[in-house]
Amino acid sequence: DLVLIPAHAFAAADFTAFESELYAMVARVLGASRIARQAPVSQGPKRESRAVMLYPEGANGWVETKELGVTYGLDVTKVMFSSGNGTEKNRMGSVQAQGETVVDLFAGIGYYTLQLLKHAGAAKVYACEWNPNSCAALRHNLRVNNVESKCEVLEGDNRRTAPTGVADRVL
Repeated sequence: DLVLIPAHAFAAADFTAFESELYAMVARVLGASRIARQAPVSQGPKRESRAVMLYPEGANGWVETKELGVTYGLDVTKVMFSSGNGTEKNRMGSVQAQGETVVDLFAGIGYYTLQLLKHAGAAKVYACEWNPNSCAALRHNLRVNNVESKCEVLEGDNRRTAPTGVADRVL
């Protein structure tokens, strides 16, 4: 229900006079209820989204998508979604991790953590992430996928929060 338009779409000054009508029309034509504009991901260490909600005024950027049997939720204005790692997500869901304890460094919203817990049989995952918005989405994703009891989210700098001596596998 959210369409993320390219950064430069409708960005010319000619569109500013009627942008609310324009975005309403785009939403209607595309069957969406919300429109946001992509922006380059921040180049800082937390790689935060800079997408901006355009329509309707005051709308939030929370979305959910289902891939490979896992529901991923995130706020597109705060967290980037890495659509390019589908092959690796699929691989993580099919590795033989039955009963293993895994440490997932830079876990993000749980791309690999969730696959390991839902499909690969991991017994426990320590998901280390320092972006607080990604951690909030990760916690939500663990709940909606019914695996929160098998995961401990360790928020902060991975160099300080990652447990040692506990893992069968480290990502």
